[in-house]
Amino acid sequence: PRSSSAKLEKLIGDKLLTRLLMDYARVAVPDTLAYVLKSERTYPVAAGAHVTIKHWTDLGAVDWDSVREDVTRFVKGLKGKTTRVVVKPGGYLWMGAKGVSFHPLEAEAVLRAVKELAGQLHDGDVLLIDEYCS
Repeated sequence: PRSSSAKLEKLIGDKLLTRLLMDYARVAVPDTLAYVLKSERTYPVAAGAHVTIKHWTDLGAVDWDSVREDVTRFVKGLKGKTTRVVVKPGGYLWMGAKGVSFHPLEAEAVLRAVKELAGQLHDGDVLLIDEYCS
C-alpha cells in the first residue's frame, strides 16, 4: 500500500524509523547497521537497541576505511546467528525490493554492495545492512 502524499509517505515509508519503533516496543527486529545520508529526521536509539546508526553528511567525503571497520565488526557479530546479510535502501523513493541484495557473511562482499548502493542514494535516504532472518 502507498500513502496518499509525499509528506505522509516520508513518514510511513521510513524503514529505519519503523525498525526503531518496533525495537523500542520490544518487537523482534534484525540486528541492523544503518547509514543515514543528510537526513532532517532525528532517529532516537534506545539503550540496548538492535540498531546502530551512522551518519553521512556527504557521499564524496565518506571515510570508507571506517565503513569497512563498521561492516567487519557487524558481520563478525552475526556469526552463529545467520549465514547472510541483506543490504537495502530506505527512503520514500525506494519501494518494495528495489535496491535490495543478499550477501554471505563476508565483510568485503557486503562492503562492495554498500559502495554500489551508496552511489544511488539521495539526501534523506538510509542504507540498511540487516541480519538475514529466515
